[in-house]
Amino acid sequence: MVFRKGWPYDAAIVSAIGGIIIAYVGIFGLIVLLHTTHTSFDLLLEITGTLSGLLILISSSLLYFNKNRHVIWGIIIFVCSFLSWAGTSGGLFFGFILVFLGGIMAISWNPDPMVIRRPGQEKTH
Repeated sequence: MVFRKGWPYDAAIVSAIGGIIIAYVGIFGLIVLLHTTHTSFDLLLEITGTLSGLLILISSSLLYFNKNRHVIWGIIIFVCSFLSWAGTSGGLFFGFILVFLGGIMAISWNPDPMVIRRPGQEKTH
């Protein structure tokens, strides 16, 4: 899936969609917690999950605009996918899968396409 050649577009979009799901579930959980009786630990977990979703959104947009640091943004996205389990259950598991795959795609993205040479084909510089 390559929409723009030489750009980690697909990794950024997949991560952003997962981040939106995680942040939405987190914000909805915060609203529910604030209207019911809760402990401070529940609130802390929900805030952690929500912030991880927002950090995923920020990191995926920075991945899109700064492709030279794709490994750093991919690692941040990957780590935040596990942090999203705190409070938001990984965005009801679907958001976690999208962010997990987007982080792996960002880390493994290669700007140069692989060239397959046939036997007897010479290298040209």
